[in-house]
Amino acid sequence: MTKLTPNQVEKRNNSIITEYEKRLKDGAVNKTKLAAEFDISPRTLNRILSNVGLHKENKTTATTITKDKPKKDPKKVLADSDKTPKKSRPKAPVKKPETAEPEVADKADTPTESTNEKRTIISATIDPGSFITLLLDDGDSLAVTKEHPKYQDIALELTLGNNEKALELASIKIAAQKYLKGNFRIENDQFFMNDTPIKNNFADDLIDAFTREEPFEHLLKFFENIQACPSLNIYERIWTFIKKAHIEITDKGNVVCYKKVDNDFMDLYSNTIFNGVGETVTMLRSSVVEDPDQTCSRGLHVCAPSYLSSYGADTRIRVIKCIVRPQDFVSIPSDYDHTKVRVCSYKVVEDVTDQYRQGKLK
Repeated sequence: MTKLTPNQVEKRNNSIITEYEKRLKDGAVNKTKLAAEFDISPRTLNRILSNVGLHKENKTTATTITKDKPKKDPKKVLADSDKTPKKSRPKAPVKKPETAEPEVADKADTPTESTNEKRTIISATIDPGSFITLLLDDGDSLAVTKEHPKYQDIALELTLGNNEKALELASIKIAAQKYLKGNFRIENDQFFMNDTPIKNNFADDLIDAFTREEPFEHLLKFFENIQACPSLNIYERIWTFIKKAHIEITDKGNVVCYKKVDNDFMDLYSNTIFNGVGETVTMLRSSVVEDPDQTCSRGLHVCAPSYLSSYGADTRIRVIKCIVRPQDFVSIPSDYDHTKVRVCSYKVVEDVTDQYRQGKLK
């Protein structure tokens, strides 16, 4: 960009003001486009207009929505919107209520809103069935395509004059700034623990659940629990086990697993361990074989629902549901497609034999 002399700057600014007023009389001003025509940033354009009292002018046409625009019928506006179904995306494990489970310490505080300075919408243009363009007061612009999961909600909020809500829905970064709890923070599409960014598949799934407004606090508790696990191998692989085997996570952040026992709730291998509902079964962690390449070895074995049919007869057996704390996982064997694990402790919470026989455990 060529540096202008003071006289040239003044002449340019006068031309910008004249052009802006001309377009304003015609009903619509695309500030982003106007700034580009004069080879300046939208922020500079806003400053020039503000100096002459034009920055907050809100006169618009039917395609532009601003704070002072008369309300429209939301049904009429949305009738022209493209209602193509949203793309399906895999979801993080669902939250399950826990049964007869000891409390896990919850260090969380009440979620609070970020103290970051809020931005506001100066104008919003809706191109029916295609995209929404928002011009913000700091000079930035934000484009929302019809692929956005909240596209129609954003259009509705704009027509109702709820610009702040529309901006929250439209911008992942702004929405993410509003979650802070205990040691955890979600901000600018990133997940932090103790101000350290966490970058892995778990963090991606957590942020995805958060931005889609799905339950996610049980995932935070799970992540807090896994920090107490002494095994780096488990820390790196447990989320693959949970996702691939479609394992449920409880509201306390613990993991739901299953196990076959005999009709008297005794283990099938040694016939010495009682697994009645309410029992907590434990063994020394050091006694459990950690090496994942030793696929069938010493330890307390539990599994995903899909593995139940791979061992033990289906007659004269029972299937029990167990709760395992993430920190009690010891080994995820390498040759069972992430469906079987060895742990050092689990709690039996339910006899689910009938559900298993009816094919309801998948």
